[in-house]
Amino acid sequence: MNIPTTQADALQARCRRLLHDFRTRAKRDGTALDYGLVEVRRLVESSPCCRWCRCPLAFDVSLDHVQPTSRGGPHALHNLVAVCRRCQALKGMLTGAEMEFLLEFLEGLHPVARQDIERRLLGGGKVYGGKKESAEVRRLQGLVAGLADRVARQSELLSKRAERK
Repeated sequence: MNIPTTQADALQARCRRLLHDFRTRAKRDGTALDYGLVEVRRLVESSPCCRWCRCPLAFDVSLDHVQPTSRGGPHALHNLVAVCRRCQALKGMLTGAEMEFLLEFLEGLHPVARQDIERRLLGGGKVYGGKKESAEVRRLQGLVAGLADRVARQSELLSKRAERK
């Protein structure tokens, strides 16, 4: 395993990882990306602050789709913004406009109320209705996701073989 020795190496490694993750998701959705490592790096370098909270970005920068791909957004460079991991988790599957509305709403709350709501949102599905998600449920969800990936790959291989014949 290569350990980054400079800040530039660390940034390059982070951009590579982000690109790999986006390629994997795009492939799963049956599409290809219209950008590569150079464009990802340029986007990250040109974004000193998080798109949502405006806090400075560190090497744990992430990229987020303004219009989530799960809600019909494209796997395109123009749909990506640099964000901090906290805001990415807070945003979830909200659109950019919905996230801006949420942030405006939270700004108007008492600090204790704001903190409580943010904690609940950041907790995601881990706590719902006072019940903690069990490790068994998480394990089964992981197995189902893995099986779905395998089935998709097998289906893709079979269709390629059929095309060759």
